Amino acid sequence: MDRQARRNNRRRFLLGLAVLLLVIIGASFLPLAAWLESARTWVDSHLLLGALLFAGVFIILTVAMVPGSLLMASAGYLFGLPVGLPLASVCIGCGAGLAALVYRTFAREWLWQRFNTDPRFVTIDEAVARKGFLIVLLTRLSLLMPFNLLNIIYGLSRIPLPTMAMATWIGMTPAVLLYTYLGSIAANVEQLMSQEFANPWASRAVLISGILVVVAATWVVHRTATAALRAELEQ
Repeated sequence: MDRQARRNNRRRFLLGLAVLLLVIIGASFLPLAAWLESARTWVDSHLLLGALLFAGVFIILTVAMVPGSLLMASAGYLFGLPVGLPLASVCIGCGAGLAALVYRTFAREWLWQRFNTDPRFVTIDEAVARKGFLIVLLTRLSLLMPFNLLNIIYGLSRIPLPTMAMATWIGMTPAVLLYTYLGSIAANVEQLMSQEFANPWASRAVLISGILVVVAATWVVHRTATAALRAELEQ
């Protein structure tokens, strides 16, 4: 992966994060906020059923290539961090595995014609043939390539799907933490930004500090995994 490709991927990551933050803030002022609040209230009263329904929708939308960041943030918003984090974590692994299975079974020929000349696919496919679990783990941790694009690549590769799903489940943990955390605080943004707290400025400082800590930790993992991935691919 050349320097320009890395810069482009970094811009996409930062752009996606910025869009997500705008969605979170906008949800406090748009009519959509009332619908989301109603859904969150219903989930609070039907936690198990809500989690099962959400998991099914999450996995189906992953196959449909809906951005994983929105799905993970939705888990945090509806269920809060303690429930949303493990729920999104399990769903992201299962969704990636099912997506790869669907692509491998029903769209393999069309996707192969589209991606078999892509140098990124060729490089990763060759690396997966040598060290499947490690390469999937590093690509998920590095965030260099979009989540849905990697699902396609691994659907076309030779890696066993259970191995890919397990490595995805582990490797996506930092991203799941980031987006579910942002989703969980979105439910309280309006309250935190209002005068309902005795010290609203302290509340805002806590909110901003929490976001910065989670983003910084994710970025450190990204940089470390990217360096390790680059070393493996160069072999």
